[in-house]
This record gives sequence, structure tokens and C-alpha cells, in this order.
Amino acid sequence: MALGAVTVLKRAGPYYILKPTTLVDRDDLLHAGPWNIHGALLLLRPWLPDVPLHHLDFSTADMWVQMHSAPLEYMTPAMAARLGSLLGTVISIDRGTILQQNMEYMRVRVQIPIRKPLIPGALLRAENGNPIWIQFGYERVFKVCYHCGCVGHLNHRCPYSFHQAGLTIRNRIHEAAYVPDGAFWIAEGRPLYTRAIKAYKNSNHNRTTRLEILWAQDEQRRVIETENSQGIRTIYFVRNQEFSSSEDDPTEPSMDEGDDNHFP
Repeated sequence: MALGAVTVLKRAGPYYILKPTTLVDRDDLLHAGPWNIHGALLLLRPWLPDVPLHHLDFSTADMWVQMHSAPLEYMTPAMAARLGSLLGTVISIDRGTILQQNMEYMRVRVQIPIRKPLIPGALLRAENGNPIWIQFGYERVFKVCYHCGCVGHLNHRCPYSFHQAGLTIRNRIHEAAYVPDGAFWIAEGRPLYTRAIKAYKNSNHNRTTRLEILWAQDEQRRVIETENSQGIRTIYFVRNQEFSSSEDDPTEPSMDEGDDNHFP
């Protein structure tokens, strides 16, 4: 997606009027969100004739939601839609989920009430009767309060007291529990909001790389190889035999330099 110039025409209170260059850019802006500026959620609505700005509905946001930890046999478009209905109105299901190509998580686009707490996940009752926690991860959501579960502020700026936050979360969970499917319910006695509530589409590019260092003593030349296997990068350092055993190998890190060792 390549967007052209977007002009900010004017501001009216909390509202900004944006003018994209083309209709294609307008549609991309409306459907590729949600967008954020410095972590703050930016909600977009199309201009409607004869409608005052303050009558536009900004109470919902269309979000991609990832659903993790389901057994493979449950990772179907129908299951993704049923789980998505807990959160709001299901708009679409990701192609990888429809074709069952993504075995890491299901992905659904849902219209979510943005002024209410996010639902962190749900328990799925398996056929054997065991409960399985399905973690929900919301893409492009950076400011989430782990105290009340709402988007747009962090814990230290939460306007709710402990009692108010608990009541708000409980009401939102009860709303989700009334969807017409008795197989879903919310977990009790576990932390509701953790960093797992925020998700990224290309999750492999947001992980810390683990390095496994292997030394081979008998080779005549130094070889460095890198491999990517299941998200693990392996680096091989081979000692160069032109250095005698009594000399320090300049390719080997010194063990008395602390933790800031540098490898060539």
C-alpha cells in the first residue's frame, strides 16, 4: 500500500479534517487502520453530507485481532468468527485463517467498542471437557491500560478507581458472555491484562534473537555460518589454527571483559 499526500485542512475541537490525494488513498486510510500517532489511536470516518461533525460516531474501531493457543483442529474460519463475536461485529476473516495456512494463530477483523475495556481472551471448552485459554492480541494498539483494560491511556493516568475499573471490566465481560454460544466463558482468578494484549502481524520480526555460540577446535580456518530455524539464529565460530595454544585467539571473546563482549 503506497499512499500519496494527505492534507490536513482544518481542525474543529478534537476533530481533524483530512483530504487524501485520491479515492484509492481514502479507501486505504479507512480500511487499513487503526492508525496511531505517538501511540495515540487515530480513528477515521468518511465525510457524510448534511451530518455535523459532533454527530459522527467514533465509539468503535475496526481492529485485527489475533487469537492464540487454540488446538489445530479448532483453528477454522467458523471458530474464528465465533470467537470474534465475543468482541463485537465480525467484519472479515484473514485469508491465512480461511485457507488454514497460518497455524500460529487465527486472525479476525472486528468492530470493537473502543470506550469499553478490551476482552483479553476466553476459555474454550474442548470436547474432552478441559478448558483452553485463548489469548486475544490486538494489532496496532499501543496505549492500553493494564488497570482498566481501556485503550488510550496507561496505568498511571487511569481515571478509574480500583472498584470502578473492576466494575467496568465485569460489565464488559458479562456483555460478551451473552453471545449465543455456551461453549465460551471468561477465565477467573488470572491476570486479565498483560503485554500479550498487544500484537503484531509480523511477530517473528519483533522477537529477541537468541544466539547459540558453538566452537570447533580442529578446523584450519575460521568459518561463520548463520541459520534460521524456528526463529532461532545459530552462529558458528571456528577457531583459527594459526594461533598457538599459548596465544590469545583474537576471534575469541575475552572472559574478563564483563558482559559487553564483542564478536567479529
